[in-house]
Amino acid sequence: MSTDKVVGIIDEELAELAGIKYTGKIYASSGVIKHIKKKHRGQLSKDIFNDILETIKTVLKSPEYIGSHPKKPGKSVEFVKKLDNYILVATELDTKKGYLYVSSLYAIKEAKLESRISSGRVLQYDG
Repeated sequence: MSTDKVVGIIDEELAELAGIKYTGKIYASSGVIKHIKKKHRGQLSKDIFNDILETIKTVLKSPEYIGSHPKKPGKSVEFVKKLDNYILVATELDTKKGYLYVSSLYAIKEAKLESRISSGRVLQYDG
């Protein structure tokens, strides 16, 4: 974790909404930046692609929607914000080391977001 960067904070309100028992710092490693650039390049605008770390910070600081992955209840938080497209920042809890880290960032289509809202997977957040 020594080379990881702090990219955000999850407070009690966000943690409760997401159903996670963790509050505190959110970390991103250089490895996740490489993953995003390799796997999600085609989905991201040039501005977002060229400043992924800042995009992560922006989404985590003021998400419009928050939820969790259904296969990872209590261990994941998804933050969504409309920038040039809807951008989802996925985070996971390392239960052994006790910290939340960014696992991915990608664009999500509005129809997919609406489906997740309808199913209750994500909730609107007005924080």
